[in-house]
Amino acid sequence: MICAALKPPTNDEALRQMQEARRLGADLCELRVDHLADPDLPRLLRSKPLPVLVTVRSKAEGGVFGGGE
Repeated sequence: MICAALKPPTNDEALRQMQEARRLGADLCELRVDHLADPDLPRLLRSKPLPVLVTVRSKAEGGVFGGGE
């Protein structure tokens, strides 16, 4: 099983990257929403072309989310 980790800056780019990951053979993707400027999860999950694991990583975990748990 192949999981593609995606760090898109926009919702449109997230959908494009998910399509590309699927085309290249990924079975699922990790969508790093800490990189999205204005996440629209209902839209992204409704339009996803493959299974998605949504993650938010803090700066301590190598992400860009600056908020608390």
